[in-house]
Formats: sequence, C-alpha cells, structure tokens
Amino acid sequence: MVNALQTLSNHPATTSSASEVPTPAVLSLTSACTTIPSSAVSTSPSSSSSSTTSPQETATADVNIDVSKERTQSDEQHISDTPDVAEALKLRQERQLTSEVKLHFIKSTLKVGSDFKFPFSQTSSRKYYVSYAHISGRNDCFYFSPSLGGLLCLPCVLFAPDKVGRGLCQSAGRLVSQPLVDFSKLTGKDSYLTTHLTRSYHEDAVTKMGALKQSVSSGDIAVKVSTQYAQQVERNRAILRALIGEIEMCGRMNLPLRGHRDSGQIDVSVDAESIDYTQGNLRCLLQKASLRDSVLMDHLKNCPKNASYLSPETQNAIISCIGTVMLRQISSAVKTAKYFAIAADETTDVHSIEQLVVTVRYVDENNLINESFVGFVGVTDTTGRNLAEKLLQHIDRLGLDKRYIVAQAYDGAASMSGIYNGTQAFIKSQCPSAVYVHCCSHSLNLVLSKSLDIPEIRAAVTGVQSACLFLNILQSVSMH
Repeated sequence: MVNALQTLSNHPATTSSASEVPTPAVLSLTSACTTIPSSAVSTSPSSSSSSTTSPQETATADVNIDVSKERTQSDEQHISDTPDVAEALKLRQERQLTSEVKLHFIKSTLKVGSDFKFPFSQTSSRKYYVSYAHISGRNDCFYFSPSLGGLLCLPCVLFAPDKVGRGLCQSAGRLVSQPLVDFSKLTGKDSYLTTHLTRSYHEDAVTKMGALKQSVSSGDIAVKVSTQYAQQVERNRAILRALIGEIEMCGRMNLPLRGHRDSGQIDVSVDAESIDYTQGNLRCLLQKASLRDSVLMDHLKNCPKNASYLSPETQNAIISCIGTVMLRQISSAVKTAKYFAIAADETTDVHSIEQLVVTVRYVDENNLINESFVGFVGVTDTTGRNLAEKLLQHIDRLGLDKRYIVAQAYDGAASMSGIYNGTQAFIKSQCPSAVYVHCCSHSLNLVLSKSLDIPEIRAAVTGVQSACLFLNILQSVSMH
C-alpha cells in the first residue's frame, strides 16, 4: 500500500488556479547562425560516427532552463566557437545534447557562404550539385557540413525524436541521424528537402527550437513563470498526498469513507475539540490532519469547488488507482516467484449478483508463503466451463503466465470439482500442472457442521456457549 501511495504521489495534480506556461510562438531560423566565407572553412574530409539515437525531449524541458547558466568547461572542451553541424550530430549520438549545448549550436553553428565550393553527387549520366540556395531562404534550417560532405537539418538534429512515423517505428534517417549526400533530387515535388519540411516531427523540432530561443530572450520572466508553475504542482501534490494518506488509513482499518452528511466544503477546525464528528470518517480525519498541515488547511478553506478532491467520484478514482498499483505489485511478486496456485469461490453480493472471489498463493523470494486477493470477477453463467474461462481471463489480465499454475483449490461443488465438466477439469486441460485440491478450510467447515449431528458433540458445544454467557454476566455484575 505504501509503495502504491508513493507511485501515486509522484503524479502532479492541477487545479483551476494553477499557473500555465504560455505556448511560445514559432520563431524563424534566419539570423541565429553565423555566416562565414568559404576561406574560413576546412574541406578536409573525415569519417562520421556511427548513427545512434537519443531520447525525445519535450519543449517544456527546453523552456525551463536557467538562462543565466554558462556552458560548463566540459562542454567548451568539445564544442568550438563556430561548430560544424557534424559536431551536433556527434553529440546527439553520444546523448550529450543539453539545453545549454543546443543553445550554443542555435547561435553559433557554422553556415557556409554563397561563395563556398559545394560538392556534387554523380550518376552514370550526370552530376547533381548542391548550392547555397538549398540552405537559405525557406531552407535556412538546412546546414551543409564540410567535414561530412552532406546536408543536415539543425532543428531536427537537436530536437527530433529517434523514431518517427505512425507508431513511431521508423528511423528518422537522412537529414537527422545521417547526412544527405545524394543531391539528385533536392527540390521540387517529392524531393528530399521539400518533403522533409512537411514532416510533423520537423515542425515540432522547429517549435521546440523557437521555444528555447524565446526562453533566452524573455529572460527572468520565463524563469519566474516556470518557478511559479513548479510551486503550484508541488502544492497540489502535497494536498493529494495528505488525502491519499487518510484514505489509506480508512482502508487499513476497514472503515467506510463517507457518512450521512458528506457534501460541501469542510469547516476547518480551530483545535481538536471543535472537529465535527457528525460527518464521514474521511472528512473528520482531514479536519484533524489540517491542524498540523498548513497547506491542507489552506486548501480546505479556499479550494475551488471543481478541484476540492473531496467528491465521491474523486475518492473512488483514488481507491481504484491504489488498487491498480497494488495489483501490479502483486503480479510482479508472483512473476518473480514464477510458480503459483489459484483459489476461487463463488459468492453473491447485496444486489444478488454472482461473483467469483480469486486469490493467488505463491512463495516469495524470502521463502515465505503469501496469499493475495486479486479481485472479484462477475459471472452470469455458473457452469464449469464458463467459470474456468473467467478465471483464466483474469489471470491473463494480471499479466501472469497460466503455464506456471501448479495448483487450484475450490470447494466441493459439482460445477467446481467435477472431474469431467468441472472448472478444475477445464483448467487442467489447458494447464496440465494445475493439480486440483479440495479447499482445506471448506473441508474443515464441512466436518464441523456434520459433527453437530452427533448428540454428544452438540451438547458439548451448547455447554461451552452457556458457560461463556454465564461468565460474561458474572463479570458485568462484579463491575457494578
């Protein structure tokens, strides 16, 4: 339960009063790079590093940088003042593209001049040249790397994800993770450059690049907005942790959360004597907790009606989340143990709906036997085949491998224990190692019930009950 709460508390919860970071406008990439003449460019070829990929980074992470931070000495050792775009590609492959490094490339990446002698690619019939027009104007996001002898898209090298396309299953490829050295179809319909400019991942990269530039130009404002947003998120998390803690206590004590008067805003108590105990358990516990938690007290006093976290729907959602996380932890423990047994029994709830109670039993890594409840399964057909299907479906939903079921335990009902059409027979047909065992607790209950048919045992039980009643009455009289 504690691990479940820790997992839940790591998720931010926002209210209607939370500050929002404004979406930065998409900036053009025209004057951010340094243009130098070809005389300053070394055209000696060098081989490129093998292409590896780096994780996708979000625009928010690029906005929330400390604009006053200078590049570290380790960055300066690897990056020149006017770096070739090939250096950005190498750092991408080495996963060393920090926000500060990206900002340096945006400002200072080498842009070859119009007088640079560009190379060409050749087929059997003709030569295809790349020119300055291919890296200027609407194509100014493209950079020619003298060391690699090809074109790269700077925004995509800095910000594009590893995988693109539907399902994120295609490598970004040329212009991103490797230079474009085939100049046979640079412009025109379905050309390399024109097609690249229309890709959604390129548009996202340009947006992120503009956001990073704007975060620098806006200076302290962006930092203050980011700080305020982070404080609001932390406050909301603190409130949620307090609420989850009280729900956890009710769950551990098997107490209902709500009472007859369980709606509206909570009246915050001044001291423990003024707590209103006529409301539900959860609301009373929150009143008491607010006496030592100023953040929670402020929330209970001033929270907006649409973000109080006190509604029955929110409480049920939190309970459901806790249950989901606990089931994942149980499943993980069972997977570690590998082999496990299942036990199930039918029951009818207050609405006369048939349900199957399912538990799993396994030996943990400390060689201790654990038995965990893993859920109710609704059933409409109580035949052996249907119950077996429901059980195996639930095991699949838990992510457990039914091949490792080594035992199954039910009561002695024909639909469960039948050797031909019982649940145990159908499960054993799919899981040969699942040995059927008649539930020991159910067997004991049957023995005790049957033993009362013997007059001597029935008389003994009646005598014990009478003696207990006499002793209780005697104790009450002596106290008065």
